[in-house]
Amino acid sequence: MSGAAILALLSFVPLACSSKDDGTTSGTGGSSSSTGGSGGTASEGGFGGTGGDGGAGGEMMTCADQDNAAAVVEAVYVAEDMPMPLGGKIREGTYHLTEQLRYTGPGGMAGPAGAMWHETVIWSATEVRSVLDAYDGMGERRLTFAYDLGAGTGTITMTVICPSPLNVPWTSYTATDTQMTLYAEGVKTAWIYTLQD
Repeated sequence: MSGAAILALLSFVPLACSSKDDGTTSGTGGSSSSTGGSGGTASEGGFGGTGGDGGAGGEMMTCADQDNAAAVVEAVYVAEDMPMPLGGKIREGTYHLTEQLRYTGPGGMAGPAGAMWHETVIWSATEVRSVLDAYDGMGERRLTFAYDLGAGTGTITMTVICPSPLNVPWTSYTATDTQMTLYAEGVKTAWIYTLQD
């Protein structure tokens, strides 16, 4: 998995959105910015730049208002092929990210990847709200995603709807009663979340 692939995976969202009381959009968007991680076969990429501040009398919209109570997780290289997604029903509730696995294939690199991730998500029937810090220099992000599980066979389509409508890289998933795993097949990476309530 190349550094460029991880960079492409993570460089997709700004931090916040803003609006005026009269409903018109205010502020100028920040420039896209990303920073690569340490060496190796993969590196942690950056997120996009932050959005502009609202004008006089503006109100900042909050894309997710939960606390980020999850523990910090270190990404791990796994010398295996990425498993096939199994689909299933994702239970509604609060999840903490508990593992991030980067599959390098049989004989590939194994062990700590040196990249840190910290995320709490609330999964509902219509959307996903995420508070995360990827420790890439951009700080905490608050995001809301729309999603479509298709026929429940393992494919997933997710789109950032707050702070802005941008596609994200997760393409498939596996769900159990206590966990959900989101896969980004393009970079052979899995995010494993554990249900908290």
